[in-house]
Amino acid sequence: MAFNFKSSFKKKRPIEVFRSIKDPNLEEAYVKFPGKRMRRVSKKRTKDYVIRNDPLIKRLQRKYGKKYTLIHTHPGTDFLPSGQDIVNFLHSENRRASVIVPLDKRNDYQPDAYFVMRKNRVHKDIDVANEDLMDMVHSYRQSLIEHRVDDIVSDLKKLAGTFGFDYRLIPADGYTYSEDSRKFRTNKQSLKSDLTRMLVVAVALIALFRIQEWTGYTISTLASDTYISVYVLGAILIVVYLAQKLLHCRCTCCAI
Repeated sequence: MAFNFKSSFKKKRPIEVFRSIKDPNLEEAYVKFPGKRMRRVSKKRTKDYVIRNDPLIKRLQRKYGKKYTLIHTHPGTDFLPSGQDIVNFLHSENRRASVIVPLDKRNDYQPDAYFVMRKNRVHKDIDVANEDLMDMVHSYRQSLIEHRVDDIVSDLKKLAGTFGFDYRLIPADGYTYSEDSRKFRTNKQSLKSDLTRMLVVAVALIALFRIQEWTGYTISTLASDTYISVYVLGAILIVVYLAQKLLHCRCTCCAI
């Protein structure tokens, strides 16, 4: 599943569009029709929600077709959908997907990831007063408020499986997810961290084969062939690892 944000604007890249938003501390909304550029549809903007210009959306639907994707920003680093975001997404018959773009001042209002929800073949129209949906959304909201990460993941999976939608967190162009910090980092930061780790490993290997304090003589004098083989193998592993990282970065960039 890929959303081609780069083709959405003729003159500006997506990041440039998001960074040019007037007062990014307020939510902003756009709609995207297949093959067309994004259109701003905000009627009223606040820090917690944005009211869309529904008459404008309907005019665009008459021109481009009923199905569209809604894209809206979240001030700060919160990329997860709110309970109301999920309810609005599921109740909107013609909204095939929803994308959340977090914009944080500390990140120069540049998104590091996109949270995408997309209806699948299992999805069916849902009644506004669906009690199961309200109960699950209430549980999800409580998990968000109490910052219970495992419960948030569990609630999202339950909502997606019950009401027929897929969701995915996609790194923005130039970013990768760090398992260590559980945050998105620039590719330069990730590469620097990886090189630091490899340098530590290399120093440890040199110490293992050169320091005489452990055995009275260097291991390399006992097995010079092994010494050379280990360094050759280490060099090969480093090259393979860097190649995999580069491939991963290119794949995540292409996903957007």
